[in-house]
Parts: sequence; C-alpha cells; structure tokens
Amino acid sequence: MEAMARVHASWNERINVVSRRDAGLLIERHYLPSLALLNLFTPAPRRAPSAPRLAHEEARGSNTRDPSRTLAKQEGSLQCGDKDGCGTLGGARVLDLGTGGGFPGLPMAVACPEAHFTLVDSRSKKLTVVKAIVEELGLRNVRVVHGRVEEAVRETFDVVLGRAVTDLPAVVRWCKPLVRPNDDPSPWGLGRGLLYVSSSSGVGADLERMGLVRERDKVASHELRGLLSGQPSGQPSGQPSGQPGPAISRLAPAPEGLSQNARENSRGYSAVIHLPSAAVARAKVT
Repeated sequence: MEAMARVHASWNERINVVSRRDAGLLIERHYLPSLALLNLFTPAPRRAPSAPRLAHEEARGSNTRDPSRTLAKQEGSLQCGDKDGCGTLGGARVLDLGTGGGFPGLPMAVACPEAHFTLVDSRSKKLTVVKAIVEELGLRNVRVVHGRVEEAVRETFDVVLGRAVTDLPAVVRWCKPLVRPNDDPSPWGLGRGLLYVSSSSGVGADLERMGLVRERDKVASHELRGLLSGQPSGQPSGQPSGQPGPAISRLAPAPEGLSQNARENSRGYSAVIHLPSAAVARAKVT
C-alpha cells in the first residue's frame, strides 16, 4: 500500500491523477475512503490467496509530501496485517466503473489479493497511471480496461463499484447487464450488486426516478464518514457495529488523527449506496 502511494504521488507530478488541491491529501481523500468500503463486508473464507508481488523501485525526486509517511506513522499503519490481505472478498469478481486514477479499486485490490478486480475507464491518460501502478507493483489480481463500460465490458461481476462517476440512474443503467444475480446467499456479508459512492445528497429522488423503494428493494445508504470510523449509519452511536468495521483494522488501525482527517476531508463524497442485484434489475432506467 505504501509503495502504491509513492507511485501515485510521483505520477501526480506529471499527470493530474487527483487534483493539485488534493495532492497533499491523497491518503485522507482517496485511500482511506476507498478502504472504508470494506467495512460493509464481512471476511470470507480464504481460498488459498497469494499476496501481490511488489516489483517496485521507490519513486525518487518528489517534492510533494511523501504519502507513505502518512500511511506509516509510528502509531499505526495501513499496510496489510499479514501477507494474505484482509480476507474480506475471497473469490469475488469486482468491477470498478469509471476508476479514474484507480479509486476505489486499486487500494481495495491491494487489501484483498484474494479477489479479482477489473478497472475500467474511457480516459486513457489516467489509465496510463493505473496500468503503470499495476505493472510496477505486480498486482496479479487487477485487470485494466480502456473504453466505455457499456462497450468494453461483457462479463458479469459480484460487486460493481463506482465513485461520483455521474448520476445514479445512469450508473444503474450501465450496471444492469454487468451485475450477477443474487441467486445464492453472498459469502461476503453484503449482497451482490452496485456499491456507489455518491457526491449527491439526493439519493431519495434518484430512487424515486427509478421506481425503487428503499425498504422493499433493500437499498441501503451509509454516510461515508461513518464508514471511515467503522460505524455504518443506522447503528446507534457508541454501540458495537457488529460485523462491519474490522476490515481497515485488519490492515492495522490508522492513527486516530489520520482517521479524523479523513472524515473531515471526505466532503464531496457524502453517501455510499448499495443496490442489491435484484434492485438493479428492477430499476426503470432508459
């Protein structure tokens, strides 16, 4: 994870992987919010996972703040607690739709080497960075696809990810042929479907446009700030959060100050919406 953060920072001096304004907040605004999504899942049984090979050379000559130093403060670190990752998504096939600079897919792929990730985007410049990171770190569980998702991807996935790509109905329209039916119980705690990080607070209006009802269609919405602290919304404050939550701590807990900074800097990504595969199939989108 630290090696990837260094490569991201190095590339960001040449290509705007993230905005210049966010360059010094790479961990708080991009890495930790990506990893926070794992708090919605529960660890799955291991399937003989193997850790990604790290065939990297440390980036040199960077004038920006080294994000790996943020990741590895003396109080804690986000590097994997063991070489097999956090064991959260064993055997899952995950699509990151509109991955941009690799978020949320790349941090999740490093944390979950036992899952298979496909990262797709139509912007070739940012995908150049994503491909370079995948090759430099030897991430064998990541495939990078250039093109529009509705044209470039044909297979189906257990989980489709997206982060502020466009409005929710458009994302659901793209997802319809890509999400596997939830015929069998999910072994990951969260049902198969779409997991979308939205920059809009108008989720209710989007659901109404698609003819979906939260309770009937089992649509869940969580505050990103809550996930960053391992406290999904809907859980009483101060009460144990049950199964969701240990994913990031399995990677070794981040320092409280860093987690607090991530919560404060998560503005712009307000809600995480989960639409089960049945809701994706039922949604009325054109």
